[in-house]
Amino acid sequence: MSNFIENLKTRFSARGFDSSKKISDSDLEEIIEVFRLSPSMLNVQPWKIFVIKDENTKKELQKYSADQDQVWINSHFLVLARKNQVDDFHLQKVAKWEPKREKIKNFLNNMSESQKTEWAVSQVSIALWNVIAFLADKKIDSCPIWIFDREKYDEILGLKEKWYSSVFNIAIWYSTDTNISPKDRLNREDIVEFL
Repeated sequence: MSNFIENLKTRFSARGFDSSKKISDSDLEEIIEVFRLSPSMLNVQPWKIFVIKDENTKKELQKYSADQDQVWINSHFLVLARKNQVDDFHLQKVAKWEPKREKIKNFLNNMSESQKTEWAVSQVSIALWNVIAFLADKKIDSCPIWIFDREKYDEILGLKEKWYSSVFNIAIWYSTDTNISPKDRLNREDIVEFL
C-alpha cells in the first residue's frame, strides 16, 4: 500500500498545538503551490488563499468561529475564498486563447447568480481537499473550520473590496496529540458499486 494511503489513514482533525514548532516557509510555499495547481472546471480557478499569520487577526476571527480555539492557536490559518465575479481581466490570465475565453463566458452566462456561487464553492472545495490530502502526506496536522460567520470574516479580512468571499478555512500546525483513535470508515462494499 502506498505511503499516501497510509498517511491518509492517520490523518485527523488535530486539537493539541505544539507552539515550539512552526510550519516552515518552504512547507508553506509547497502548500500554496498545491492550492495553485489544484484542478478546476475549464481551468477558471475562481479562488484565492489568504494566509493569516497575524495573531490579532486570528483572535478576531475566532470570535466568529463558534469560539473554536484552533482558529487562533495554530502556526498558520488559511482562509480559502471564492472569486465573486469572473471578469475579463481574470479570464485573460486563465485562458490565453480567445475561443476558450468565449466558451467560459458562455458557460457562466448560462447560470443564475446563485448557481455561479454554488459552482465557485464547489471549485474551491476541490482545492481544499487537495490541500488537506497534501498536508496529511507531509505529516502536517490540520483542522478544517466549517462553522464560521462568513460575512464577519469577509469584513475583517476586507475580502468584499477584493471581490472575494470566504468559503472554507484550515488551521495548520504540528500537534501534540498522541492518542489518536482508529478511523471508523465504511467498508469498501458500502461505498462503491460497479455497474
